[in-house]
Amino acid sequence: AKQPIAMALAVLVTKEKRGRSDQSDPYGIGVVALRALKAGTRIFDASVHYYSTAPGPRLDPNHYIQVGGEGSGFHHIVEDGGVSPVWSDTYYLNEARSSNTLPDSRVANVKYAERRLGTGMSVDRQFELEVLRDIPEGSELVVTYNSRAL
Repeated sequence: AKQPIAMALAVLVTKEKRGRSDQSDPYGIGVVALRALKAGTRIFDASVHYYSTAPGPRLDPNHYIQVGGEGSGFHHIVEDGGVSPVWSDTYYLNEARSSNTLPDSRVANVKYAERRLGTGMSVDRQFELEVLRDIPEGSELVVTYNSRAL
């Protein structure tokens, strides 16, 4: 099995690109590859935390990705506590949409994934992105939004 690449360790970068035409959302922030990524590569996002409980009713559904059905755990992509929220790198992925300006950003090139580490009661769930097709250096990563994707 391929080992994940740590997203925060110079493989990908979140960039503010307001008003630029080389991003699917020229008014927002996107995630671009700092080097070419091959299909099948799994990218570990250390800034996403797993919680084994169900997300609470007051948690914004745009801030987590649920694992399984109701009552199961979730990967939290925005930590809402404290004075100000902390956004993971994954939060800045833009959605693949047919209306996107750039043709390469109309179909998702990554998807949400997870890896289970350990056995028995000490299983840890690690959040990852799986590259669906080759992504050239400098290209934006886009995903299909789905908070119940795993």
